[in-house]
Amino acid sequence: MADLLGYYRRNSNCRAEDLSMVLYGSEHRLRYLKEIWARVENDSGFDKSHRVHLNHSDRYIDACRKIKRFTEIVDHYKNHYKKTHLELDELYDIYMAIDENLPIDVHLSMFIPLVKYHTSPSQKERWLDDAMNFRIIGAYAQTEMAHGSNIRGLETVAVYDNELQEFDLHSPTLSSCKWWPGGLGHTANMAGM
Repeated sequence: MADLLGYYRRNSNCRAEDLSMVLYGSEHRLRYLKEIWARVENDSGFDKSHRVHLNHSDRYIDACRKIKRFTEIVDHYKNHYKKTHLELDELYDIYMAIDENLPIDVHLSMFIPLVKYHTSPSQKERWLDDAMNFRIIGAYAQTEMAHGSNIRGLETVAVYDNELQEFDLHSPTLSSCKWWPGGLGHTANMAGM
């Protein structure tokens, strides 16, 4: 099979570079992505070679270290482009280059879009910049054992504590237990429903 694939690659009249530009939209975007890919691939902070030897706890700690390194790269690009935060697609570009699931998957794929597209202007103003800059890490707390995405069936109760000025979330039954995705249940300090 490898021989056959090599044969077709050698005899193709389509250059890989031309196809890449079509897939990524432009020469400028491809150059930008190659810069990010090279930066992440050459960063020893994202080395995966030792991962198979780590137990669950050590693997989580290693993933948290990688999240910190990821945010440092995000800060570099924010400063480079003189932005207060990167857009979600720019965060994805960097995160996808890491090529490893970290305990911020749900923060990037569900929590930020929830805040960005499904909140009032005042809520967006209060939470979005913190989420985009990783000052808060969010979970998506809709996932109850017995209810999945059935919003009307959710049993979790949020009670506001005036003294502490924060919400206490209560899952009063076994069927209302949250099924946290991976390490996010340990990593998040905010939750959206």
